[in-house]
Amino acid sequence: MIQQNLKVTLEEKVKVLILDDDTYLTKSVFRTLRNEPYEVIVSNDPIDAFRIVRTENISIVVSDYSMPSMNGQNFLLKIKEIKPEIIRIMITGNADLNLALSMINEGEIFRFFQKPINAIELAVSLREACTRLKLFEKASELLQSYREQKHMIESLEKNHPGISRITRDSTGHVVLENSTDNFEDLIKEIEKELL
Repeated sequence: MIQQNLKVTLEEKVKVLILDDDTYLTKSVFRTLRNEPYEVIVSNDPIDAFRIVRTENISIVVSDYSMPSMNGQNFLLKIKEIKPEIIRIMITGNADLNLALSMINEGEIFRFFQKPINAIELAVSLREACTRLKLFEKASELLQSYREQKHMIESLEKNHPGISRITRDSTGHVVLENSTDNFEDLIKEIEKELL
């Protein structure tokens, strides 16, 4: 489930963390994305990247696979454990089908890129990731609204058994079982409870 701290709004830039020990690549990606609606944070060290993920509201992580202190697979799997709602993208210089399948199935990465990175493809994937974030956010809001409405109906049903049951006649019209006076009193009681 999407956590509240991942909320993405039109006024707020999406934070993207780029992790690669190759400073040339991170600078290149940073330049490529400077005109995009993202706040790009660059790191060349996985330990530093973990600190950033814990302290910043990161929405998307783009990580290289091959790094000296920790490989990108382990890094992204750890990110999945820490904050599963973060969208994960992997970059690799070695085309390995087994690695790609493993990361897609176990690491649940969003995209898998081979070096050299095509800047346009990366930009398009980041836009798709933002769309996915917004869809998750909307789904989370709808789920919360459903839970609140369900709770309200259960509360009304507890205090007024049968109130949520709808009776229809043979033509499909709703049948009100209470007399007009009782119905008005019931509505007043419900209004008091809701206010």
